[in-house]
Amino acid sequence: MPHTILPFYNVDSRVGGGQRRTMDVMLVQYMLFKVCINGLPHFNKQVGFTPVAPDVSGPGAIFPFTGLYSRELDSWIRAFRMAANQRGYGPLTVDGMINPAPIGWGKRSIGKTGRWYTLQALNTLMAAKSEMPYSQLPLASDLPGVLANDLAVFGLEDYLSTRI
Repeated sequence: MPHTILPFYNVDSRVGGGQRRTMDVMLVQYMLFKVCINGLPHFNKQVGFTPVAPDVSGPGAIFPFTGLYSRELDSWIRAFRMAANQRGYGPLTVDGMINPAPIGWGKRSIGKTGRWYTLQALNTLMAAKSEMPYSQLPLASDLPGVLANDLAVFGLEDYLSTRI
């Protein structure tokens, strides 16, 4: 039977632990903010993931969506991973880094103990919380324009060219 697969928003390189690729950091900031703090205006359905904030940093590491890395972002990533594990969106390794995930919903990491990727958990929660079709995330009015442009123009040929 023909079918459509929801889009999967991913990073090109590791975020956290000192990595500073602007668009990747901005996507992680946006997703963490939407899942952990503020679901409005497009992400306000309740999906059993209540707000979580790290003890050592405020929201300045994830909002506004600047794409600028700070050490506090690592704390947010760790806090999200711990909460995701407790709420059944893992198992995720609890460290302060997010690696690119294999494209595909629910695909386990290769050659490992069957762990999930943080971006799989974030995409799952974002898709479940979205009031608009998840494929239209680049059209969200609160998504930074430069990130929306990057997400909107990245196609299959772009993905294949980065993986060959």
